[in-house]
Amino acid sequence: ETEVSVPSPASAAVSPMAVRRKSRVGPRMGSSLPSPKVEAKQASSIGSMLRPQATTGIMETLVASQIAVTQAPRRRLQRQASAPNSAYKMSRATPVYRAPEGIRNVGNTCYLAAVTQAVFRLKFFAEAMRGVQGMGEECELFHASLDLLNKIRDKETASPERIKRALAAVAPQFVGSHQQDAHEYFLELIGHLHTQFIEVLGDTEAELPTARAFDFHLGRDMMCAKCRHTRGVEELFRDLSVDVVTGDVPQLVQRMEEPEEISIRCEQCEGETAISRRSFLSYPSILCVHLKRFVYSPARRDYEKTHAEVQVPLKWDFGEPSPKRPRTDNHSPTKEADGPPTFHLCSVVCHIGESMASGHYVAYVKEPGLWRKYDDTQVSTVLELPAHVARQGYLVFYARQ
Repeated sequence: ETEVSVPSPASAAVSPMAVRRKSRVGPRMGSSLPSPKVEAKQASSIGSMLRPQATTGIMETLVASQIAVTQAPRRRLQRQASAPNSAYKMSRATPVYRAPEGIRNVGNTCYLAAVTQAVFRLKFFAEAMRGVQGMGEECELFHASLDLLNKIRDKETASPERIKRALAAVAPQFVGSHQQDAHEYFLELIGHLHTQFIEVLGDTEAELPTARAFDFHLGRDMMCAKCRHTRGVEELFRDLSVDVVTGDVPQLVQRMEEPEEISIRCEQCEGETAISRRSFLSYPSILCVHLKRFVYSPARRDYEKTHAEVQVPLKWDFGEPSPKRPRTDNHSPTKEADGPPTFHLCSVVCHIGESMASGHYVAYVKEPGLWRKYDDTQVSTVLELPAHVARQGYLVFYARQ
């Protein structure tokens, strides 16, 4: 398989009830799949080359040879991966095969397939979803999500039509076959699942899978530039949207915590500017970082994509939550004896393409000793993340240790 190498401070706070994103900032063109008729024709041509009068022994030899040829690259890959101090690095996804755990593209649904593979394969979230009881038939989005999640677990070829139809019933922008933004799809899916959980299970934030997995709090301290009066607010987040510059993901998140000047009226002296600074009050079990690669250009009156390289480290050590403000959420506090929380990279959603008007989404998911690349129904294996992920990474998912 030939990889296509082409060159997104924090998101708005979300309501515990749901997440609403009205902007649609994503590529408008999906992917195409090989024609089944072409594949069938090729298979027929190969079959016709085997003469009917061939003896059983010859046929057995041909089959054994084919098995040996098919398995040899996989055995060689396993030996190279397990060799001590091996310098072998795989930058190409091989072998490529149409796998049962793939998701069909039913018309520009690569955004849905990529996010589904990246999120539903997160062990913490998957187990929390399967543990939910008491959701009635009216909660179609939940049941469609659970059905797709279980098909992924059972390694069945899955169709996204049911979950797409269920989400479109509550988020009309997903009606039709237009390409959609992967970040918007993630927020709408998790937000509407959260709403259904609250309606059925009640407002018990600590017990809801969506809150347990993704929700966290940031504190914002604002100091008046004129009288130095300080006030603070606490904000609920489900992901972090960070500006894209050359660097790595932890550095972009740290930039979000740097002081910035904002326009706000002081309640003490009527001053109009303040120095604002954000800090983590709690951490999620799964941290989603949205790299804002699509930036609006006033000159062009359109969105442009930035291809700046953002490295995605496999391990990320955070500092302690800010001691200035008490926790008000239900996340377990980080004990001082345990040290700062550590996150490990689990999955990455990449956007391949030059602009919002065209492109394709794929997902890379971490498994023991290797990575899986999910490209609709095509699944391939790589030993490490390819270098182009630094230019194409769009959504990054870290799991708290």
